[in-house]
Amino acid sequence: MSEKKATLNDVAVRAGVSAGTVSKYINNSSSVKEINREKIEEAIKTLNFTPNVYAQKLAKGKSNTVLLCIISEKNISPSSWLYQLPIIQALNDLLVENGYSMQIRIIAAEETYQLKKCVINCMAGKEADGIALLSVWDIPADLVTEMKQRNFPYVLIEGVGSSFGENGVGIDNRKMVKELVHILAELGHEKIGFINIRSRQEDMRQRALGYREGLLEEGLAVEDSYMLYGDFSIESGYRCVKEYFEKGGECTAFIGGNDNMAVGAIKAVQALNMSVPEDISVIGIDDSIAAAACTPKLQTVHFELGQMGHQAALQLLEQIQKNKCIEMQTIIPYRMVQGESIARAKKPSEK
Repeated sequence: MSEKKATLNDVAVRAGVSAGTVSKYINNSSSVKEINREKIEEAIKTLNFTPNVYAQKLAKGKSNTVLLCIISEKNISPSSWLYQLPIIQALNDLLVENGYSMQIRIIAAEETYQLKKCVINCMAGKEADGIALLSVWDIPADLVTEMKQRNFPYVLIEGVGSSFGENGVGIDNRKMVKELVHILAELGHEKIGFINIRSRQEDMRQRALGYREGLLEEGLAVEDSYMLYGDFSIESGYRCVKEYFEKGGECTAFIGGNDNMAVGAIKAVQALNMSVPEDISVIGIDDSIAAAACTPKLQTVHFELGQMGHQAALQLLEQIQKNKCIEMQTIIPYRMVQGESIARAKKPSEK
């Protein structure tokens, strides 16, 4: 039978002082008399007493903990982990540097009830001093409203969607893809395809919107047949582009919803005895390992993911320090990474 663990009251009885005095000693209060301090120290040593640090923090109204909720697909793809890891690392590093630990919960996007339960229980039980929600899915509006009404420190990370509002750190995916369309249009491409995914992911929805808006701004045709669908993998990019051309497709350029699908598109073009970029131009998004390893090297877009996590931590720490929800919005910049996968469109006489 295990020995009963000593409590704060046991220490108080042994030292001949009140439980309140022991509590003050544990919390380094200068009001504890030296004679009582010596008695308490002796009692703690004799009883092998270990203070409940978590309870101490709760008593002060602080847990020195931040909850990170990662909202993901049920089966998280390797590309998702590679993309999100720099964000998580930078967020954790700055929190730890400022004396906070980070708890992580991973919740499937379709489990809305579980997400709401997790966040509301956290706020009600004061399990954390602030919450970060990392998600490419739109966060339920009523949950965001709940955090605001409770004046609870929170930050949304990743997708700039309808719930992003004025309190988040993210990327303007819509603007970014519009810029990619403009780059290809300036090279003379008039039939530009986009490799999308069938999902409710907010970042991809914004990228698809940017694609359509870019075509309209350039006065180019918006054709349903130009929108292909993969699943983020190289294999899916290969499959949908190969099928597109085998059915007589006429696009001269493609924007991949991510690098993997863009690399798959290049492989499909090459398998059909065409050349990239001489016949077909391809641009990716994410600046992943696949982009650099591809032949020809994929033109892509780089995001400062570490900066995203760092900025999210800064915004959350400021709110925690002021003990209130402060609405702040930060759009993280992106930059083009030059590759060898795009070129000027061939003139009809050159085809």
